[in-house]
Amino acid sequence: MTNIALALSLPQASPWVWGLGGLAVVVLLLCLPRLLGIVYIPHTQVGIIEKIWSSKGSLREGQIIARNGEAGYQARFLRGGIHFGLYPWQYRIHKEPLVVVAEGKMAYVYARDGVPLEPIQTLGRTVDSNHFQDALRFLEAQGQRGRQRGILREGVYAINLALFVVITEERVFPDRCASQPIVMNRGRRNSVPCALLIR
Repeated sequence: MTNIALALSLPQASPWVWGLGGLAVVVLLLCLPRLLGIVYIPHTQVGIIEKIWSSKGSLREGQIIARNGEAGYQARFLRGGIHFGLYPWQYRIHKEPLVVVAEGKMAYVYARDGVPLEPIQTLGRTVDSNHFQDALRFLEAQGQRGRQRGILREGVYAINLALFVVITEERVFPDRCASQPIVMNRGRRNSVPCALLIR
């Protein structure tokens, strides 16, 4: 009898209240992992890390890629999987596709950071960086900015597209690079279509 009286005394919520409550729960479940610093990268993509602020300060003049945890695009990147500790108030993650070079084709590579080319050079010297997949090794081994002597043959590559622009016959990686400033060999900043980099 008491249970019936209690049930009768509770106000009945209208359907729209239940709908809003359900929507709030779904939004919370979708946003909570990101707020906790959890990032999922599909296995067909890489995650380019952009550090919004850092106690180690900003990059030096002429530098694009952070090697020691400074604010800016980081040399390390995220491969497919679940990653932790990337809080949205400190990190922005840009998801980019894996670089695919079709069978029987090759790709040209342009580095946006590194040691400047010598006046007599037109192509950067070859540096062991696992086919441009290790940005930190490329930079630490004095890899040069600009067009690279090394090329990519057919295959699938996980490349840090904040540092490298990759040009295949079918497309340019990343897609947005045609409208972004690119540091040219002499240190000037110009907005250059990616197609011009291989002429």
